[in-house]
Amino acid sequence: MNQQVNVYYTYCMEKKNWTGDYHKYQRKLADELLNYGLQEMFHVDGTEKRIGKESNGKPFLKGMEQYHFNISNTDGLVVCAVSDMEIGVDAEKKKPFRKGILRKCAGPGEKAYILDAEEKEQQERFFRIWTLKESYIKMTGEGMRIPLNEVEFDIIEEEEDIQIICSKEGKFYQQDEKEYWMSLCTKESANVKWILVNEGR
Repeated sequence: MNQQVNVYYTYCMEKKNWTGDYHKYQRKLADELLNYGLQEMFHVDGTEKRIGKESNGKPFLKGMEQYHFNISNTDGLVVCAVSDMEIGVDAEKKKPFRKGILRKCAGPGEKAYILDAEEKEQQERFFRIWTLKESYIKMTGEGMRIPLNEVEFDIIEEEEDIQIICSKEGKFYQQDEKEYWMSLCTKESANVKWILVNEGR
């Protein structure tokens, strides 16, 4: 039976419209999403949580190690995934990117997939691949110790069916949300719900 993963996300002020510490502002929103997710999924008072860090830097809930979470933020969006298994989530705003970065982060098949498209579609494809890679290294907790070009993806689209194949072990899920890509990596197959919280906050 597949385990449940809820991915909570909220739109927020963009950086250009914010005065002050933008990272602190987004961190507060992420904390609120985590509290909400722990309450909704596990009936746990998230305001009582204590967050620690594993030796590799991945955050965990002290005294509630059976629950897992992962957070991502990008300009205008904050995301928090909650589950009872290891997970990693990443979100990125679609925007122009430097083609030179592909040398460090993409394998040959991924480069062809990204560059074999018009400019706008290249942005779509790049951030689709990028967020998948980030979700994987966040799930493992290894971060940038794993070279991104060693985690290769093949995206096969046939009508309504989309297959995401990875050179590493894991299950992958994606949400195309307006001007953002959100990607989730889990150790095992999961039932995934993408839940928008407090739009327009």
